[in-house]
Amino acid sequence: SRKTDQTSPHGKQKFQEKDFAVLLRNKHMIPEICDYLDLFDIPYYTDSKDISYSDLEVSEFISILKAIDNDKKDLVILSALVSVLGRMNETEIAIIRDSEDDKSFYNSFYSYELKEHPDDKILAKIQAYKSKLEKYRNIEKTMSLYDFCWYVLIDSGFMTYLLSNFNGKQKLDNVIAFIEEIKDYEQASQPGLFNFLNHVDRLMQKSSGDLEPG
Repeated sequence: SRKTDQTSPHGKQKFQEKDFAVLLRNKHMIPEICDYLDLFDIPYYTDSKDISYSDLEVSEFISILKAIDNDKKDLVILSALVSVLGRMNETEIAIIRDSEDDKSFYNSFYSYELKEHPDDKILAKIQAYKSKLEKYRNIEKTMSLYDFCWYVLIDSGFMTYLLSNFNGKQKLDNVIAFIEEIKDYEQASQPGLFNFLNHVDRLMQKSSGDLEPG
């Protein structure tokens, strides 16, 4: 890793990133500090986060938010379609995929309505999904990100879905902890769903890198 030279009475001393710490009185500043460290490719570790992005329920909620922001990537739209946004099963996904020769599932999905004899049940789910996205994208412009995420959690049925699962209260608490971090982010960094999701991706990549064997 990179080292910093500092002259001392005993000669030149070598420092590494691990020799430095940033102490903050207010945890609301943490997202902004992390963004600056990422900008200059400075490695860091923070133990201030009380949530795990690897928790399935948190990951699912992030997938919902990503689809609302932009569902043009196949992985994003596929994750959204099997969530409460799309409520599709694997068979329906396969039918849509096989309906076009296009390698992009996104293109196959949005052209399915143009088929001569589309499946009525699949068609209804596609229209419901598109309607939800349009509604959420319009509402997102009028709310704080924190309030918007609470709205999506409840309105989409994701809260009800979590509570219907085994250990549902704990799963819901994990998602709520994630939303509370959004409040901290909004108070310290650039607002907006797109910027926040980029921030989350950086944190997830950092977390994944920390778990890799040295």
